[in-house]
Amino acid sequence: MYQDNIVLCGASAYEQKFYFNQDFNALPDHVKKELQIMCVLFTEDVGGILRLEFDETLITGIPDLEFHIAAWTLMSDKLLQLQDYENVYLYPVVSEEKIKELFDLCDIYLDINHYNEVYDSTNRAVNNSMAVFAFENTVHRRDICLKKNIFETTDCDKMIGRIKETMYEQSIYQDLIKEQYKKLYIAAAGMFEE
Repeated sequence: MYQDNIVLCGASAYEQKFYFNQDFNALPDHVKKELQIMCVLFTEDVGGILRLEFDETLITGIPDLEFHIAAWTLMSDKLLQLQDYENVYLYPVVSEEKIKELFDLCDIYLDINHYNEVYDSTNRAVNNSMAVFAFENTVHRRDICLKKNIFETTDCDKMIGRIKETMYEQSIYQDLIKEQYKKLYIAAAGMFEE
């Protein structure tokens, strides 16, 4: 479908420029403005270049896994084209009720959102006995995510292998869930000690 990752937007501290992919013009203006502010402030603070992108490798690498992708906003035409994959289900402008339904339905949670975490999703996933996988640059809750389930974006194939291993080996899945609960308990206990 696409040859490369889909770039949503980016900013450069070196050139002091912001880029927004016009394929995502259907996003509400306030969301586009927030993306610009977030990207520009981040690059001003940290320096360098920031690029927000979407990669289809997971979808094509695990064709027998269903991907339920939810967004609180409208979705771009390019993102909507992912519906062409039989294993992708999109929920633009999703309701809280649908989010709850998805947490109850799914066994795996991919913490691959570049933005702020919404509705304490990682915590909800662990509490719903979902195996959590993330990328180094997107993980929101290191305190409850298992280190072995956090991958560099360049190691997408390793993540796919780990997800498949977890999907097809019930004992691996059960052990992973127990480890996550343990980390969640430690994280919660730590909150009360402070």
